[in-house]
Amino acid sequence: MKNRKIYDQIADTFLGARKKIDVKRDTRKQKKIIVLAVIIISILFTALFLKKSALSNGRDAKDVKGAVYVLSERYPLRLSYNLQYPSSGIKNFSFSLPPVDLGAYKLFALRIKGDKEADFTKIIKIEFENSRHEKDSFYADGITEKWQEFSAAFDKLNNISDWSEITKISFIFEDWNVSRKKGIIYIDNIRFSE
Repeated sequence: MKNRKIYDQIADTFLGARKKIDVKRDTRKQKKIIVLAVIIISILFTALFLKKSALSNGRDAKDVKGAVYVLSERYPLRLSYNLQYPSSGIKNFSFSLPPVDLGAYKLFALRIKGDKEADFTKIIKIEFENSRHEKDSFYADGITEKWQEFSAAFDKLNNISDWSEITKISFIFEDWNVSRKKGIIYIDNIRFSE
């Protein structure tokens, strides 16, 4: 009888400790699953947003005629820059994207205007970067205080060999190239079309 009690006590101690270890493992697994689910949902939400925002919020539907893929918010992007001394010679506004396949698209287009009261430059550099860190760019030149359409054909941009995974779009103000060292630019209806 005494041996049975000792055996039960040892078994309970060992199995009880085993159950605690299993509970800890299960908790870790559950946390990993929750984190993974949140990441997947975020990726799906981002992809859905990019696909479904094809006509932005309905503003100026004629301006997005033929648009297949639109990156745009409800309101225009407001880019405030200052290149006056002692600021740096370049101001870069970069937007990371989930890898976007632009291989099937022919044209990048957007609308830009300057803020008359705050002043603005007449030129801005727009740069694309892929997952291989290849970059290519074009200049939107002739910006005014009124909305204007600017575009670039992808076949004219030759420094990127693979357009299937574009990960970043940047709007760059260069000290040596801007017409005003300080100002505000608005950007809207960023889109890719066939």
